[in-house]
Amino acid sequence: MIQVKEQLEQCLDKFRAGTLTERDLQQALENVTNEPNAAAKPQCLLYLQATNTSVTSSVEGISIVDSDGVHNGPDEPEDWPYQTVHEAILDGWRIVKFPEMTLMLVGENETYGLGCEFILEK
Repeated sequence: MIQVKEQLEQCLDKFRAGTLTERDLQQALENVTNEPNAAAKPQCLLYLQATNTSVTSSVEGISIVDSDGVHNGPDEPEDWPYQTVHEAILDGWRIVKFPEMTLMLVGENETYGLGCEFILEK
């Protein structure tokens, strides 16, 4: 993507100087077309069940959805790739859904629903 940006900046400089040609634009277009497309990669989802709604709380459960299918992760919690939601964020995962507190609260001391589940994507 950096090469495409540099080429477009060169085209802009040539345009300002009055020397931009059709071939310059054609080359820039070909570079954009040949650039690896991140959107073509399959989306990966990470479901993390945490002890509370804080991104620094401990993870209690994990599921990963990728091009190979759905995986629950290693059996032992200490072998999970992330011990907190924050660790996953630092590794490039982006939160797409925070826990929904309205689904959890039934009464003052009762909860219902999926708990503190974060959904992240890469």
